[in-house]
Amino acid sequence: MGSYFHVIERKVGGNLDAFRRELGRLRESGHFHRDRHERIVRIAQTVGFGHIVRQCLVDTGHRAGCEVHVLTSTGIVLVFNAHSCKLVTVLVARPGQVARYYEPFGEDVPDWLMTRAYENTCVRHLNY
Repeated sequence: MGSYFHVIERKVGGNLDAFRRELGRLRESGHFHRDRHERIVRIAQTVGFGHIVRQCLVDTGHRAGCEVHVLTSTGIVLVFNAHSCKLVTVLVARPGQVARYYEPFGEDVPDWLMTRAYENTCVRHLNY
């Protein structure tokens, strides 16, 4: 990720099944299809995907446009292209990443969510 990361708006809460229905047929980007299936299996076998905590429209400065970042209760972020609705990648969020979804709105990150992000990345090492 580059140095540009701007959260434009947010929606608190939600349901993964309802989110998928809103998108219609789930499509994957070529990057996701080629490079991310091993990560998905590891996440599913360890922490799971939980429920939606926050959805954010994010401008990363990418030439493909804005992204929708879906943060879940297990500290996982599903990244979709806002225009094509394709699933681009799935991330195991580091604590600093989680904070970026709250700071622009002057909100504190729930302690349990920061703990989950820390455990996923620093104890379980799920990003490796």
